[in-house]
Amino acid sequence: MVENELRIPHLLVENIGPVRRITLNNSRKRNAFNLQTYRELAACLSASDRDDSVRMVVLTGAGSCYSVGNDIEDILGSGQTLQSMGRDQAAMVRSFYRFSKLLICVINGPAVGIAAATALLCDVVYMEESAYLETPFTLAGLGSEGCASYTFPKLMGHTKASEMLLLNRRMSAQEALQLGVACRLYAADEFEVKLWPEILQLGALSTIPIKIIKEQMNRSELDHLERANTREVDTLIQMLQSKECLETLKKFVVTKSKM
Repeated sequence: MVENELRIPHLLVENIGPVRRITLNNSRKRNAFNLQTYRELAACLSASDRDDSVRMVVLTGAGSCYSVGNDIEDILGSGQTLQSMGRDQAAMVRSFYRFSKLLICVINGPAVGIAAATALLCDVVYMEESAYLETPFTLAGLGSEGCASYTFPKLMGHTKASEMLLLNRRMSAQEALQLGVACRLYAADEFEVKLWPEILQLGALSTIPIKIIKEQMNRSELDHLERANTREVDTLIQMLQSKECLETLKKFVVTKSKM
């Protein structure tokens, strides 16, 4: 039973006992990330981490799509400087890998670009059977985001990561499960009646051992993630100042809008 609900422009935040469900909620743009999403998500995760009444956070998308990635037109047309955009993106990505409690991602449909990358920063990933991961960074003329340059080779091996990050190959939910990227698949009609009740039961877990075990597991990882995040954002800013990269990005936006 939802105890309270908060609608932020691009997020729906619901508290069910000690479990907080954050839903990417920009269905008009297929839950695309823009600068406001960066800020809202970073603030919501940080506030959830500080809130003693919240034991775990579940992140998912509204409708049948998790997120199609960055809303490039909105971001580039926002009037913000590239440096400001970079700071917002870095802070949002950092809020994932610095989150000290249990963070579960339920990928309920396509997860593209930075949405796919940040989803794999969560502790546990569940995927709907027809969902997929896709990182078309080179098609867009850009570098990787969301620490993907570090996490993808670590999670799926160098060759498979290269295929995704360099060749823009789509990874199905079944393949993600086989590679250990996702830990479980579910049918679309099972979420509310089966998967979600099981997730809610996890709310009974104590946050203290979870925080301790996460800290033990991630002690050597945080520095790697921080360097990857900083490096990727710095590279993104440099590439967005390149005429060649911007032309490729514009063509990608046009092609994507026709899909």
